[in-house]
Amino acid sequence: MKFIELYNNAMNEIKKGDMLSSYQRLLESIQDIEENVISIDFPIHFLVNNNERCIKAYQQDEFATPVDFKQIEKVYHKSGEIAAKLGKAKEAKSHFENYQKMVMYNFDGFKTDEHLFSFRNFNEHTLFDLANNSLSISRPKVMNDPFDTPVIEWGKYQRTHNLKPHTEQFVKSFDGFRIRSFSIHENGKHPLNNLLMWAHYANGHKGFCIEYSFSSEFRKPLISFNHINYATVDVSKDNLSITEAFTTKSKDWQYENEVRLISYNSESNEEHIDVPLDDRSSIVAIYFGLNCPEKRIDIIRRLMKGKNAKLYRMETKGSSIPYELTPVSI
Repeated sequence: MKFIELYNNAMNEIKKGDMLSSYQRLLESIQDIEENVISIDFPIHFLVNNNERCIKAYQQDEFATPVDFKQIEKVYHKSGEIAAKLGKAKEAKSHFENYQKMVMYNFDGFKTDEHLFSFRNFNEHTLFDLANNSLSISRPKVMNDPFDTPVIEWGKYQRTHNLKPHTEQFVKSFDGFRIRSFSIHENGKHPLNNLLMWAHYANGHKGFCIEYSFSSEFRKPLISFNHINYATVDVSKDNLSITEAFTTKSKDWQYENEVRLISYNSESNEEHIDVPLDDRSSIVAIYFGLNCPEKRIDIIRRLMKGKNAKLYRMETKGSSIPYELTPVSI
């Protein structure tokens, strides 16, 4: 039987440490999932459990041949399907979570030294960020727009129309993703002059805007910055890429000039998690809205004492409406 031959070759290559060849062999052996589903379960399970060793060895330059993460993606996805067919829901979800991690390894994000701007309300999450030099990132379902990320509606559609043995666990694997939105100075449009951003995300000018500088080291394999693509997504399709799932929005939101942080963490069940800034990333400045109360400014001033961030209050410029805003140091 071809499968047995390929399986034995894969196992021999694993023993010799040739993980790259073994992935390819195993992929070849599972072309016909329906026929081999019972036989395949063990070798797939064995192989994916060796994946962390494979990646670690690659990162330590122990392999002359680079690891093909795209190939590993396929192995994890197939193993999730197989586990689901065998009725092993927990195992299937674990394989799909590892698949999502591999997708993040392969995902080419936004690389720039530009500063990013975050419009914020005065609340516990924002104050925690400032006090602890961290970022609060959230599951898409807690965002203010129910269509902010197509993955939510895609998941609903798949559960209703495309129900396959692995559908439920595959959809659940997206729960590990969390996001945080920023605006960027682009095409001559500065975020600080965007009246809609102040109105919608800074509590009607009673909040503030944080200017961040992120180091290249902060853009870790499981953290990526990405431009938003303002387009439509077909939620009836069987699979959804990260780009479609988390970096696509309606054209109604184009005014935001959004760059989105995407992170994956399947170990936490919290809606919000905190990601610490590294030593080379920082808060550059805080800009208080036109109507930000003095009490709020005073609290944040004390939180930022001893840090290098500059503080500004936004003021109107000129006498015409729509008016222009300009930051004034305080």
